[in-house]
Amino acid sequence: MGLSPINGGSDRITSELMGMGESDYTPLEEFNTETISETLIRLPWPWNGDRPKISASCPETLQIAMEQLIVLMTELRSPKGGWPENLPFTPENLLPYVTEEVYEVLDLLTKIQEDNRASLSPQDSNGLVEDLSVQLLWTIATSSYGLMQMSGGVYAQKWEANSSQERGLLRVVPILEVQAESVQWAIDLATFAPPPLSPQATTEFQILSPSVTDPISGSDLIQYWRKELQTQTPHLQPWLEPCFVDILEPGKDWVSGTAQVTLGLEWMAEGMESDPKDSDRSILIQWTDPLLIDAYRQTLLSRALFPALDQLQTLDLLDVESPLKAIAITNQVLAHLNLLGKPILPSPFRFQLKESLQLHPQVSLTEWISYLLWELTSLSYDFMQCLGQVPAYVLQPEWGWDAGTLRLVALLNVKSIDQDLQLDLATGEPYTPGHFCLMNDAIIELSFRANEPKLTLQTDRFLEQMKTEIETARPALSLLFSGTGVKISASGQPWKLGLVQLTLVTEFIPA
Repeated sequence: MGLSPINGGSDRITSELMGMGESDYTPLEEFNTETISETLIRLPWPWNGDRPKISASCPETLQIAMEQLIVLMTELRSPKGGWPENLPFTPENLLPYVTEEVYEVLDLLTKIQEDNRASLSPQDSNGLVEDLSVQLLWTIATSSYGLMQMSGGVYAQKWEANSSQERGLLRVVPILEVQAESVQWAIDLATFAPPPLSPQATTEFQILSPSVTDPISGSDLIQYWRKELQTQTPHLQPWLEPCFVDILEPGKDWVSGTAQVTLGLEWMAEGMESDPKDSDRSILIQWTDPLLIDAYRQTLLSRALFPALDQLQTLDLLDVESPLKAIAITNQVLAHLNLLGKPILPSPFRFQLKESLQLHPQVSLTEWISYLLWELTSLSYDFMQCLGQVPAYVLQPEWGWDAGTLRLVALLNVKSIDQDLQLDLATGEPYTPGHFCLMNDAIIELSFRANEPKLTLQTDRFLEQMKTEIETARPALSLLFSGTGVKISASGQPWKLGLVQLTLVTEFIPA
């Protein structure tokens, strides 16, 4: 079947995708992983896998102006705001109450767009499918914590017409589709294999863990996460519709075609009757440090705000509808913060902006480790690589140069009267050094991308750079480096005071 035409609607793309199986793509027996991974794709826009640096293009004054608009709209919506119950909370109705704040945002945007026009230059980029697949998967997984969970599989219940209820794992499948006259294939970005058979669009699902949701059809679930991708990762937008690219397979000539990222679903029943993660939730953590709670509230605000700032910078400010569009984008921020609506799969930590509504989060240690790992991997594509394995050369005192791979290990230390744990965030298991832990004065040479200069520095300097990146982008995590007080409950026992602390170390695995 292949891709929909370039001018096809997204609804039709989704409905077609929900009915796809392995037979709709390259047959399994003809699927050549090596050929696909070594295929080169030329994109008509710059792409290196990382998200744009908001701080580089968006001044702090615009962020402050947007935050002021958000606070005002939140106050209008609150019980004390005096908003008429029968009046819809629409941009048209809101504009008279937020006119000054909206036009302050638009004035700042005008200056930013003028500065950006002076520095624009058309670019394209090339990438092997092997590299593009990892970059796209990282972009999708870090767009939201909920989508990362869905991409790994969540415990759910399924209903189909004329069929009994069934429990199992439900997974959102990120798919890269490529089509040309002589090329037609699709891969599951998580497995680099043909996409699995997808349930019917009318199949109903209810997610049971990590949070219980209302039943939703498969097609609506796909539409929800597609919209979430569009909102949270505007730089991924060109991939979400069929886009014209040039394709070079090994041993062949360049051909023109299309590429697109789509989403599908996979259902894995396997006779599951209970949540396989239940046994891992015996330790609960409750935050007590108001600085940490406030820092996480600010982090959530930033996560919702930055994609909105990207959208705002694409507005046509000469359009008379731009004030209404700016308010609509701000409404999206409020919805993401869980102030105007309930997301399908919420983050384990959600806070109201108003101080009087501030929550004291309680979460299982297993869930928190998963969230912390997501926070770290979403810092940057290079940081994610470091948490995995990066090709490296190492020179230690009294040793020669050694080739191998370097891994940045993030450790969470959890201590109380009866708990003393040191957990590797990447595995969720107690940390046991299995390779060389580098000395602080060892020299490391890292290679993140083939077309970029290598990074050479001492181990202690490398760790300091990684720590600084965390402290700059994630204020809440930076507080964990010095340790912060919490309450800990193990296996239903009474709460006890404890301490959690984040540390970074390096491991070197010789070739």
